[in-house]
Amino acid sequence: MIDAGLKYDESTGKPTSEALETFYEEWVAHVKISVPEDQLLVFDSSAGWEPLCGFLSPASDDIAAACEGIMPSNYPHTNDASKLRAICTFLHSISVICKVSPFAVLALVALHLRKRTKSKPE
Repeated sequence: MIDAGLKYDESTGKPTSEALETFYEEWVAHVKISVPEDQLLVFDSSAGWEPLCGFLSPASDDIAAACEGIMPSNYPHTNDASKLRAICTFLHSISVICKVSPFAVLALVALHLRKRTKSKPE
């Protein structure tokens, strides 16, 4: 059974890394013994689309069709830090501007869309 009695760091008031890791490992073990093997996929993103699509495709024709469309592509198992930074900056800018003026938000979104449209090859 899962021990929910997490240990907390006194200085931060948050659960310790060790406590969270132990809780996660206990949860995974609990799921593995609770869910029938044929209904459980323990997914490792480094394995790509094949195991995920192979597991989900029998569930419906729509999923099978979607998998056929994405299988040739690489599974996105990494994050692009520069893109993530740009998105966070953009969202932060919007949150700051929202405090100032809703019209400024519209202007920023319009500028962003205009930039995207101009940068697309025709």
